[in-house]
Amino acid sequence: MRAEQVEEWVTLHPSQIVLTVSQTMWCKDITECLVTEGDRLEAMKGAEQMCITNLNKLAALVRGELPKLTRNILCALITIDVHARDIVNGMVEHEVDNVNSFEWVKQLRYYWDPRPRQLCSAHV
Repeated sequence: MRAEQVEEWVTLHPSQIVLTVSQTMWCKDITECLVTEGDRLEAMKGAEQMCITNLNKLAALVRGELPKLTRNILCALITIDVHARDIVNGMVEHEVDNVNSFEWVKQLRYYWDPRPRQLCSAHV
């Protein structure tokens, strides 16, 4: 996503939505690296580079003229993305290449399940 798109997306949604979606997408991306058929460690190294690239884009964006609310949301997003980058760095250092590795399992992960839920009659 280009920096202009990030700024627009951040301004159109509440901060909780922005942060939750960001963490969900990061979790999906890392999980995909850990279940790929190819070289999983190389996939993790690619994810590590993507984390750095995204942080650089956010840093450039936050240096510009922004409304206070947008700047606050971006600062929170940067904080969470720095933590995500550190997690990926540690996983690369430990050569994690399995979705069941403790280094991955111990992390708080956000997943989106698109399947519709049916309410039981007790909850209606």
